[in-house]
Amino acid sequence: MPSDPGDRFRQETDRDFDDIARVTRAFVHYAKAFLIALPLWLALLVLLPRWGVGELTSLLGASLIAGGFAVAGARMTRRPDGTTPAALGSRRRITPPGRLTLVGLTAVIVLYLVLVLRAGG
Repeated sequence: MPSDPGDRFRQETDRDFDDIARVTRAFVHYAKAFLIALPLWLALLVLLPRWGVGELTSLLGASLIAGGFAVAGARMTRRPDGTTPAALGSRRRITPPGRLTLVGLTAVIVLYLVLVLRAGG
């Protein structure tokens, strides 16, 4: 029966677990967004001091710019009811221009790492 005192404990427990799942989904969604913005942050950390910006200012500026892109991207990919496509079990396929962009960015990062490692060794 729904009016049983023992059933109330079960309902509260279920609500607590639902709240934990909701908070965890939001945290993971934003963590993924910040991981995606990490290459932009690293690129800005390299480029801003070369453009004459001080070290502390470039760190702060790169963090604000990359963080802004990450938060904006996370909010753009969230559905109106607050769930993400991954939370619903649906996966989006990457379109060919998106694949080309990912391959290009990967190649640039690998080339940069190779050149930096060769210059240092």
